[in-house]
Amino acid sequence: MVSGLNCVESCLTCHLRSRSFFCDLSPSSIEDFNKIKHAAVFPEHAAVLVEGQSPCGVFILCQGRVKLSTTSREGKTLIVRIAEAGEVLGLHAVVTGSPYELTAETMQPCQLNFVGRDDMLHFLGGHDATSGARLFGRLRRGADDWAVTLGDGEVCQIPARNGRRGTRQ
Repeated sequence: MVSGLNCVESCLTCHLRSRSFFCDLSPSSIEDFNKIKHAAVFPEHAAVLVEGQSPCGVFILCQGRVKLSTTSREGKTLIVRIAEAGEVLGLHAVVTGSPYELTAETMQPCQLNFVGRDDMLHFLGGHDATSGARLFGRLRRGADDWAVTLGDGEVCQIPARNGRRGTRQ
């Protein structure tokens, strides 16, 4: 236990379940997902993903908050947004095979479920079309936000998400 945070090992009996994509899967899909994920608690300020690294898998944020940031051409850190419970980190990189586009750092003790790249791709390919379409719709919306964020290499304003805007650090 890190700072009083209990790690929920099983998605099948999780009391934290929300209306997010992975929490809202069918019971059989949740059972399959539970077999491939690895639950862990990370301390405050832990780097979960690092911008530019090859994707090894995705992290599903179960508890806590994670700062998502990028580095400008001038070397300044730009906070893109704050991820909250239920969000999937690193999905775009895993699906496209491109490096992680953001750095993800825990802002407090967090529980994250990790799924390796090959397992995630196999999982996405082996479940119903409705779930896949919802997931790729979410991925596309995230890519649109990111394209606006990086326009011409200079970041002027980050699209609002949940009432938050990016800020320079």
